[in-house]
Amino acid sequence: MPQNEHIEQHIRRHGRRLNYLEKKRKKEGRAAHDRSKKAKKMIGLKAKLYNKERRKEKIEMKKKILMHEKRDTKQKAEETQEGAMPHYLLDRENQQRAKVLSNMVKQKRKEKAGKWDVPLPKVRAQAEAEVFKMMTSGKRKKKAWKRMVTKVCFVPEDFTRKNPKYERFIRPMAMRFKKAHVTHPELKATFCLPIIGVKKNPSSPMFTSLGVITKGTVLEVNISELGLVTQGGKVVWGKMVQLTMIARTSDGLPLTASLQDENLTDYQTRAKQIFRKLNHASAPKLAIEHNNMIFYYQIDKGVCYLCLCERNFSKKLAFAYLDDLQSEFYVQYGNRIDKVTRPYHFIEFDTYIQKAKKSILDTRNHSALKNVANELQDVQKIMVANLDEVLARGTSLDVIQSKSSNLLSYSQQYRDEAKQLNRKSNLIKVGGALTFILWIVWYFIL
Repeated sequence: MPQNEHIEQHIRRHGRRLNYLEKKRKKEGRAAHDRSKKAKKMIGLKAKLYNKERRKEKIEMKKKILMHEKRDTKQKAEETQEGAMPHYLLDRENQQRAKVLSNMVKQKRKEKAGKWDVPLPKVRAQAEAEVFKMMTSGKRKKKAWKRMVTKVCFVPEDFTRKNPKYERFIRPMAMRFKKAHVTHPELKATFCLPIIGVKKNPSSPMFTSLGVITKGTVLEVNISELGLVTQGGKVVWGKMVQLTMIARTSDGLPLTASLQDENLTDYQTRAKQIFRKLNHASAPKLAIEHNNMIFYYQIDKGVCYLCLCERNFSKKLAFAYLDDLQSEFYVQYGNRIDKVTRPYHFIEFDTYIQKAKKSILDTRNHSALKNVANELQDVQKIMVANLDEVLARGTSLDVIQSKSSNLLSYSQQYRDEAKQLNRKSNLIKVGGALTFILWIVWYFIL
């Protein structure tokens, strides 16, 4: 650790005090008064230099304030027209509009201010007294710095509560919403979609940071189940299949692949592990969960077609996508699958994979989606498994196979040993009987 960074390390580990921001704000507010008191007490050359710096700062501050106050100003034009002017135009002044702020600054300001603006009617602002309920704390219940949220709010999945002793804003579990009903303006249909986050609450920025949902709040939802595509052909967030791989089930050799993001190499490694565990007894269709993603695979004629999607991605669309790949891949390379020895031999198939992604997610083709829904009515019956369970299952199957191969030799050995034991027991019985008979003959006859 570099020197003189103990304080920064302590802040990273334990955070700051609960009243740090409040004290910092008050200190900044007192700074102007402290500087004025300091300027009054100074004398001599130091006072001249200090007041000179303060004067420059004040001039710069006034200029910035004036620039922001002036949006569009009118200034007189200094250019004079050549030639004589009519008498009724002599008393008029040519004026031109001067843009004080540059267009780029204005454009950035508009984008920042209106990024989440929507055509909503004006709503009454919610006061903090309506949204928060004061909670007393402490040993004698005299401290009143805690607040409980009384309105509906959204909390992300990875949210972790602070220690209740230091938690300022309490959001009850009963008031947390995870989904919202969203109406599409063009389709005139309402969908129940999971909430991603609260983008803007018109009442207060603090309500936005806390995820409080009141009238006029702008929400961001996950529309992966709708599969919407923009006019430019770009798939909306979370609608694209992230990873596609095709492999041979006999030896797990990857034949082709299409990677959407370079950060998914770990998932690609997991997919290869799944290919190695497949055999003739594997399920023909399966959904495998891993973290926040799901592997969907389909086996047909010795080839496994696998894709990686988000957890909210439609299962019907995923298997419809795999069906499309299966039919096209077998038509192009069906007679060459068993002859290939080099991995990713059919990498040129990636061109068709990209087309299939866009076609299956284009909801403008409603007839195709209806056909997909009719053909995949039994998709809900497909088993869902966990990746660790699948990999462990493959390991246990290998162990069982090795044990079953040794079972025959063990059984033959057991049968031979059983025969020997039976012979020994029979000899012991016969020997005992003969011994008893000989003893009787010796005792009574001889």
